[in-house]
Amino acid sequence: RIHMGRSIAHSFDGRTWSRHVRVSSSTDTDSVGGSRFPMSLQRLFSADAISLNLKASEKCEILKELVALLKLDPESEATLYKMLRRRETLGSTGIGQGIAIPHCRSTMVKRVHVAFGRKPQGVDFNAMDRKPVHNFFLIVAPAMDDWYLTVLATIAQFAKRPGIHDRLSRLE
Repeated sequence: RIHMGRSIAHSFDGRTWSRHVRVSSSTDTDSVGGSRFPMSLQRLFSADAISLNLKASEKCEILKELVALLKLDPESEATLYKMLRRRETLGSTGIGQGIAIPHCRSTMVKRVHVAFGRKPQGVDFNAMDRKPVHNFFLIVAPAMDDWYLTVLATIAQFAKRPGIHDRLSRLE
């Protein structure tokens, strides 16, 4: 296991707690909304920010649907959508193996938000391996948040594990 050695304070519904962020190379898992994610990732997701059957069939609509999972106000959602589209013009966040990690920083949010979406049929996301993307991890963070890169690295490391695409496709 690799321990990041850092305690992170988060605010949720007016409460604050500390959370130790860790990247685990073991198979430690906890249940989240009936799903199993590594312990280091499962704490990032709330059940209402997970969709196992995205409806959209094109990249832009997938981004909109992922942003909608965060349940922000319409102005924030519109701004984040534009920022994510702009980020995708710099290079696709499709990292291969059927996984994309669209991400951005914005003043529209006060804390890190993470959402997960799955499109069983896959979508052309211009991924590095040129294969359709089925699993999407959305990360949105405040502009000056130093935890953003840790979250991105944790999800990217998780996504590169052998057999992860098959495990994600079996989530219920």
